[in-house]
Amino acid sequence: MVVLDGFPFLIEADESLPSVVQRLWDHELDDTAGTLVLIGSSISMMKEKVMSGGSPLHGRFDTRLRLGELPFDAVSQLLPAYDPDEQVFAWAIFGGTPHYLQAVDDGRSLAANVREAVLSKRGFLHDEPEYVLRTELAEPNRYFAVLRAIAAGETTPNEIAQTAGIGADQISNYLKTLQDLEIVRRRVPVTEDPVNSRRGRYELQDALFRFWFRFVYGHGDRYDRVGADAYERLVEPHLPDFASPTFEELCRRATRELYDDYTFDRIGSWWYQERKVDMVGLTTQSTLVVGECKFTNSPVGYDVLQRLEDDAAEIRWPPRDETEYCLFARSGFRQSLREAATDRDDLRLVSTPEALATLR
Repeated sequence: MVVLDGFPFLIEADESLPSVVQRLWDHELDDTAGTLVLIGSSISMMKEKVMSGGSPLHGRFDTRLRLGELPFDAVSQLLPAYDPDEQVFAWAIFGGTPHYLQAVDDGRSLAANVREAVLSKRGFLHDEPEYVLRTELAEPNRYFAVLRAIAAGETTPNEIAQTAGIGADQISNYLKTLQDLEIVRRRVPVTEDPVNSRRGRYELQDALFRFWFRFVYGHGDRYDRVGADAYERLVEPHLPDFASPTFEELCRRATRELYDDYTFDRIGSWWYQERKVDMVGLTTQSTLVVGECKFTNSPVGYDVLQRLEDDAAEIRWPPRDETEYCLFARSGFRQSLREAATDRDDLRLVSTPEALATLR
């Protein structure tokens, strides 16, 4: 077995390398027991120079393996000293990319890790998203504007185009490129066809990019000016809101284990106009499982259940025979809600540790 790591960098040093490897494979290795592995972290370069139709190596691969992030359960095992809330925050900020996780030492506070690795201009990851974008893209500045718009809460192509100052007829090309790089993803309501739905919303898929475009990009030396407590003053108060989408995703993953009596066809979220349900599970037993996920500092009250019931009633899913309700909460539940859960068979209350335990 021969492994060539950093293959895009080798091509930059010698553009003829793909042709050299192609001749070597065709004339020396193709009919042998040898295995050749080409590894590259630049997705655009690997596509263009290695896998595209114009590459000398096109059509010669037996396997294409695209490595994803480490799952949450693996990351939580790397950070055993952190409590469940801190593990969620760390996952929301650094994600599951091993290179990024090298910056996290659970023997120190999360605040210290974020300050020194990301916020500080001398930090290990302070310029990482910018470096990746400039490596992957020919005109990165336009993409910076697109990503900043999404990080600011714009989710539809028209909203993103207007905020980024890009023509509506061009925005789809930018979004497609960012999707190919797995920096951005498009989501649709769980009840709709991903291909044909016109209610798609875009969000930043990469955790570090989400954090960087929310708190670092465009802020210059703001954190240096504020001083040692910049994290506590400028970042920490907003972290529960920032981490909420990550918590919702973890709760959706936990639902399969929490409701193991059901077989789920799909689990996702649902929205229509101003209505939104964080977790919607479509089962083969015609039961709709719906839930709200609250990563707030305050206990969840009965009003959250009432809104969930109202919104769930608007979900159009004809197979539905009955509905199960589930509430996930970081800070517990008020007495009125606990009493309701005791009296009802269709309501379940799940704490953060309980939800995360199903993922391990």
